[in-house]
Parts: sequence; C-alpha cells; structure tokens
Amino acid sequence: MLVYTATLSSRLKLIARNTRQLSNLLASVPQAPQDLEFQLNEEFQNDTRKRKIDLFSGIATDSSNEVILFTVIQKARQMLAKRDNNPPNDLSYLPDRVTTDLKIGIIGLIFKDSCPNYGPALLLKKRVVIEPTDGVTGALATAAKLLTLSSLSNTVWIPEPSPPNTANVFEINGFTNIKYYPYAKNGEITTKEWLETIRQGSDGSLQCILLNGCCDSASGIDPTREEWHEIIQTVYDLNMVPIIDMSYQGLKSGNPSSDALVIRTCLNASKFKEWRNGIFICHSFKYTMGLWGDDVGSLTIVLPKEVAGKTKEITARMKDIGRYLHPLPPTQSSRLVSLILSDPTLKRAWYSNLKNRVESNITMKRRLFHCLHWIDLLETEHRHNMTYTPGFSEQQLENLKRKYSIYAGIHGELQLNSFSRFRTICEAFEDVTAKNIKK
Repeated sequence: MLVYTATLSSRLKLIARNTRQLSNLLASVPQAPQDLEFQLNEEFQNDTRKRKIDLFSGIATDSSNEVILFTVIQKARQMLAKRDNNPPNDLSYLPDRVTTDLKIGIIGLIFKDSCPNYGPALLLKKRVVIEPTDGVTGALATAAKLLTLSSLSNTVWIPEPSPPNTANVFEINGFTNIKYYPYAKNGEITTKEWLETIRQGSDGSLQCILLNGCCDSASGIDPTREEWHEIIQTVYDLNMVPIIDMSYQGLKSGNPSSDALVIRTCLNASKFKEWRNGIFICHSFKYTMGLWGDDVGSLTIVLPKEVAGKTKEITARMKDIGRYLHPLPPTQSSRLVSLILSDPTLKRAWYSNLKNRVESNITMKRRLFHCLHWIDLLETEHRHNMTYTPGFSEQQLENLKRKYSIYAGIHGELQLNSFSRFRTICEAFEDVTAKNIKK
C-alpha cells in the first residue's frame, strides 16, 4: 500500500510539472499578426445602426441589405433540385462524379475557353493537374505547401498592397522568406519600381511570385497589356515560379475568356518556351458567382515537359495536402459550379450575369463622377471595373464609419457593386472630403 501511494504521488507530481510546462509553453505562443480585414468585418457586425453600409466585402445587397443572388445560381439550384432530388440544405458527402465534373469544367474554362491556341495541346500532352480547394485561400495554401514540401522554394514575392491574410497563408505553409514588391502607390501602378525591385532581389535561388491576374482588389488597378508582357518576360527571365490568382476572372470585362490575358501570355509557347518549374493557377468562384459563404476554388498546375509523366504522383500529393488543409470541399457550391460550367445554357447565363454586373459597375462609376467630379473615375487604362480606390486618408475612413456607418476596405477600396444607397454614400463622401456634389 505504501509503495502504491508513493508511486501515485510521484505520478501526480509529474503530471503537475508537465502541466506547468504546458502552461509556460502556451504562455510563450507569440501574438498572431493583426488581421485588419477580420477586425473591419467584426467592427461592421458590431455596429448596431440599421443603416450601416458595407462597401468592403463585395457582397451585392439591395437597399434593405438583403444579398442579391446571381440569377444563374437560382436557376442552377432549381435544376439540381429537379435533376438529383437534391435540396439546397443537403449535407451529404460530395459524390465523386461532381468532383470530376468540377475539375473538367474548370479545366475547360482555363485551357479551352480562355486559351484556345495553347491550352488544348497541354491537355493532350497531359501536362495539367488540378485539385478543387476551399476557395482561393485553399488554392494558395495548397500551392505553398506543395512548393515547400518539394523543397522547390522558401521565398515568395507578394504585391504591396495585399490583403493581410496573403502573407499569413504562405508563412503558415512553410515559406520563411516573404518579400514585397511595390504594386501601386497613391492610385498609380508602379510597374518600373516593381520590376526593378524583383531584379535586385534575385539572388540566384528559386523564388516564387504572386501575380493578381485580373482585377487587383486592394488597389483597383491592373497593368496594361504591354505592361503585363514586360512583367511576365521579367518573371520568366529570372526563372521565378508564377502563382497566378484568378479569383476575379470575368469581373474586368464581363467575359471570363477575355480576362485571361495573363494565363494566355504565360502559355504562349512561341515566346516562353518552357517554364522550368511550372505555372500555378489559383481560382475561386466567390465573387464571380456570388458564393460568398460557401466558396469553391481550385489549384491548377501546368507541368514542365520533363515531369509530364508524373501527373499521378503530383495529383496524389495535391490530394494529400488538400485532405490536410480542407478535408471536405464545399458541398452545395461544388454542385452549383460543376453544373453551371458543364451546362451550355447555364454557362451562357453566367457570362450574361457577369456582363450585367460589370456594366452596372461602369454605370456606378459614371454616376459617381457626375456627383463628385473625381476625374480618375473616368480613367480606364489601368483602373478596372470591380473596385475603386479614391485615396481616402485614415481620418476620412474613420469619419465615414463614425458619422455615416459607411465601411470601406482596409486600403480605402470601394466595391462598386455594393452601392445600394447611392445618394447617402455620395453625401457622405462630399462631407468627409469637402468636395461638392452636383445637384
């Protein structure tokens, strides 16, 4: 009995000591970087004023703050309910055929619709692999983990400005050296400074670079066709690994195929013979189909010639990473996207929805100009039609929130499809910027 008591006592002491060590360990966990986007969203949610206005999330709402669905989503829901007896609240596992159809649909969008001159040959040579992901964040995370696990690179360049979560995704998934290139400053794109920065930062090691291939959301500015050619040529000459974010494909012109300039340029074999470490393409349908709360995306990799025979191994590794990062793909949105991309009638309806959305945003910019006379609203060479960044100061952004419950993005960007109460917004802008509205 005494032996048993002594043994129990020693075990309890050991448990107590381990508990103290665990407490010390948890106490030493470093403070996570502040995520300003989450903080902004939390501030908006906690604002109890009924007339608050969200200009930062990109969610299209009416004057009552009700979410406006794409009509193609409504049609697809009805078709799914009839065809598969699949109610919108079905929480069962995603069938393999849906995942397969989703992959086929996305590959068709990228390599057939968007790149008809170069894409089909890559598919024929089996140089393309794809894995569905939980939106573009899942795609970026999968790409980052694959690159670092393969010991290809631990350095990535990301644009400044960028959403706060971008650097976190790469850091958490193994990148130890995160660099920034100056994408835009004071409402102007800084291509020359950008390219000079990455040239000077090239040290002979393999480096990755994140390119926002369509509608940069943080700045509201895109490079011109000529600038993109120079950018991609520089990335190619420096032997960098391009990671292309195509989350907003279709929201620049209203036509997803037309908006794939960056992908078409990279795949132009007559100009860029071989990307020796592949091309990583990240997709999302969050904004382009209005799937804000149930986003689905994909990571697609264009393989170099010498590893074209390794598609099974690379796909298996992508699946393995995907199971770790996002074990179950979004069920309802996967069904919807798969159906829309595979059904010609629904696909045309989707293109029509995107065209209407872009035309509506263009009209909104014109209305803003007639009210506020901000000349850069008419600039079309660099400014795209999804986001507008007027250059508000921090104090002006704070005044918009405090006086009017109007919330712009963390960089002062405004999502043009969110202007449901136009006159209220214009009067607020006039007040905080001391500019006159045309009555």
